[in-house]
Amino acid sequence: MLKRYTITIDTNCINTKQGMEAMNKIEKWHDEGLVEILKTDVMDTEFLDAPPKFRRKSQEYREDIGVFVVGHSRAGHMIIGEGHTHEEMLKLMFPQYRNVNEKEKRKAFRDVMHLATHHTHKRDFFVSEDEHFIRKRDELKKRFGVTILTPKECVEELEPLVVE
Repeated sequence: MLKRYTITIDTNCINTKQGMEAMNKIEKWHDEGLVEILKTDVMDTEFLDAPPKFRRKSQEYREDIGVFVVGHSRAGHMIIGEGHTHEEMLKLMFPQYRNVNEKEKRKAFRDVMHLATHHTHKRDFFVSEDEHFIRKRDELKKRFGVTILTPKECVEELEPLVVE
């Protein structure tokens, strides 16, 4: 039996218009049961103020919940625990975090929450198009064991494994 790979997608990979060719292929594999696309609890938090099509699309995916963070987590969509991984990832990914405005801090911290939740649930691939993930992926792999890929790279990695 083939391994069913788990893929956590970043908010920027929600494919509402089906315009992302690589995501279309990953979604097809998801629909066929060859891979599982997951979202983190943070995705729907980020979509609270977004058009409804984003929340509808995200509802297609099972949710992994992360550690409760004041000001970022939603009731019923978090677990109580220690978020030590958050701080370590934040320092690595955003060394200037303390010197940016509140909007940028919120975005940076939520990006870290996505990755920390992915790490907690031991998923196979974190798929994103954000440069700050891509730029730090070698260090994140070394320190936390997470594999970060763009959608296109994910297709290239998985195609030989899931397509017969």
